[in-house]
Amino acid sequence: MMNLIKKMIKGAFVLILVFILSCVAIDQYVAINANRFINKENMGSANVVLVLGARVTPQKEPSPVLAERLDSAIKMYEEGIAKKVIVSGDHDSIYYNEVGVMKAYLVENGIPEQDIFMDHAGFSTYESMVRAKEIFGLESLIVTTQSYHLKRAVYIGRVLGIETFGVSADEGFNLYVLRYRYREMLARIKDFMYVHIVKPDPTYLGDPISIQGDGRITEEMWPIIGTTTP
Repeated sequence: MMNLIKKMIKGAFVLILVFILSCVAIDQYVAINANRFINKENMGSANVVLVLGARVTPQKEPSPVLAERLDSAIKMYEEGIAKKVIVSGDHDSIYYNEVGVMKAYLVENGIPEQDIFMDHAGFSTYESMVRAKEIFGLESLIVTTQSYHLKRAVYIGRVLGIETFGVSADEGFNLYVLRYRYREMLARIKDFMYVHIVKPDPTYLGDPISIQGDGRITEEMWPIIGTTTP
């Protein structure tokens, strides 16, 4: 009986060890494959920047994390690297609207409204990247977010068949990079499974939107869950 228990404990230990090593391997695989396409001077034909959403304040202002991402997009637009900007985030109700706050911030900082497209259903990094391809028809793009998050976004885009480049939105050392590091490892594993095995549809899709058109048409492309437009 004792030998059986020892074998079960040993087997459980081996399984746990294999699981941990697999997680580390996937995490590093995603990072290594994405690093080649981050902060590059030559970004091919990509001239659309995708800003991934993050928390907004109760005062309807971008959180510091989100402001960094938006400032990065503004810089690329001003330098002529990006011709259009897509803001992708959570707008699941009349009470919470990341993309509205993101667009307002860009307009206040000189980005013309017609060059800003709103993706109201970017509920996750995976969904934002899938919708960039399926809704906006992008074959190439630049994505900007903090470095801890950027590798995953670039990896997802590349696996989906989008020529994806990343630009880091970090401004110096940030404690949240360390705070989110282990959570990000789990997110990389989840999205690795999504793009290679599960391949789920986004929560919402919809009709195609031409990125060559006027971004203001996306202002009214809400509601997405059956409530009335605020």
